[in-house]
Amino acid sequence: MDKSRLAPNGKVWVYSPSEAYNNKVWDFKKYLGFPNLIDRTETIDFGHDIKIVNTIPENYRNFNKSFADICDERGEEIKNKTDKPISVLWSGGIDSTVAIVSLMKAGAKVNVLYSQNSIDEYPNFFKQYQNHPLLTWEHDLRDEHFERWFDKDQLFVTGELGDQIFGSDKMMRIFDKFNEPYHLLLNDNMGEIIEPQLKFAPIEIKTIYDFLWWMNFSLKYQFVLFRIYSVFHKRLKWGDLEHFFMAQDFQKWSMVNHDMKIKTEMDSYKWIAKDYIFDFTGDASYRDNKLKHGSLWKNMPEEFCILCSGYLTTNFIE
Repeated sequence: MDKSRLAPNGKVWVYSPSEAYNNKVWDFKKYLGFPNLIDRTETIDFGHDIKIVNTIPENYRNFNKSFADICDERGEEIKNKTDKPISVLWSGGIDSTVAIVSLMKAGAKVNVLYSQNSIDEYPNFFKQYQNHPLLTWEHDLRDEHFERWFDKDQLFVTGELGDQIFGSDKMMRIFDKFNEPYHLLLNDNMGEIIEPQLKFAPIEIKTIYDFLWWMNFSLKYQFVLFRIYSVFHKRLKWGDLEHFFMAQDFQKWSMVNHDMKIKTEMDSYKWIAKDYIFDFTGDASYRDNKLKHGSLWKNMPEEFCILCSGYLTTNFIE
């Protein structure tokens, strides 16, 4: 076990799956296609005493903040929490664009780290704001010298955990089966592992859509929380990394607004986040046509991609 990846109390933050899983859990992990599983409900036995760092909120049922209000508050919070320069790792995707927009609305001065892939994913945003007085642009993502940025004394903001709030990229493959019963995804061994854990969900898990959201929210959240730090921890201080969507209010919003993550078509995935961007940019094309892509993978160094590579299965429903 890499001691540098242990919490101060010795409990595991992130770990090598091969060191932890029993055979049934390992098969379940491969079936889901998640690189790493950490059960935030602490129901599934992984064979290690795992510290849950960002717990699932308990007091959420009366939560009534809007998604836009949470974003605005988060932008202000990040702006006011540091005197350091703020750099956003911009992939061109929805989540990191929401982070930039919220910080711009808060009047924060932002350095945007981007790549050609970022521009390709959202060219209109780059064209519209490349000369904006609040933004500076550094073409360094995917560059061999990218890590040098972590040597600088600044706060790095990412769009990480947006997928855990909204659902799963695996929705793209089986969208036409969203409303079918979730148990169609599971064989007997999988059901034995996961059924007790489903009882902790804030909604009754009925459909494949419900199931995939809850798996991402409850099992993949902590891996995503630490995956950038896990790769760059020798140069990056944990306190200098801020995932935009790690605020508890986003979790609460997700738990009480399950019907606001997607409408009837796949291109409406994260529609409320795209509306937030549109209200600032006026870019109807991005709002109406932007689909979910694995943006982060295309914009990070190879070492990061190797860590995050899982078993990308296509056997959800044949």
